[in-house]
Parts: sequence; C-alpha cells; structure tokens
Amino acid sequence: MSEQPGPDETTLVQLLRADLPPTRDPLFRIDVLKRRERQRFRRELVVVLTLSPVAALRSVASSLLARVTRTLSRAFVD
Repeated sequence: MSEQPGPDETTLVQLLRADLPPTRDPLFRIDVLKRRERQRFRRELVVVLTLSPVAALRSVASSLLARVTRTLSRAFVD
C-alpha cells in the first residue's frame, strides 16, 4: 500500500515550495558578504584602537626610561 499525498497535501507542498528562496540568490550572497566585511572592519578597528594607545605609551615609556638610564649612569660614573 503506497501512500500518495492527497489534494490538500499536494497544495500545501506547492505553497511551501513557492516560499523557498531560489537556489542562487545573488542579493542574499551580497548581504552576507557585506555583513562579513562589516564584522572584519569592526575587529580590525578594535585592534587598531587598542594597539595605538599601547604603542604611544610604549614610546613615551621608552624615552623616559632612556632619560632615567642616562641620569643613573652619569650618577654612577661621576
């Protein structure tokens, strides 16, 4: 005994298939690519905004350390 869909089921299947997106949807792909690029941009922006102050502090700290080192070396040499 094989089960064949009745007329109501066939209509339902057709309606559900009509709502499916096409197998290739270029606008959907573009939206996905835009979303991924925005995420990548935000990640890179966070890295840049984090590393820039760290680099600036390192530069200031290294110049201060060089000054302190010169001062201490002069104190011990003299």
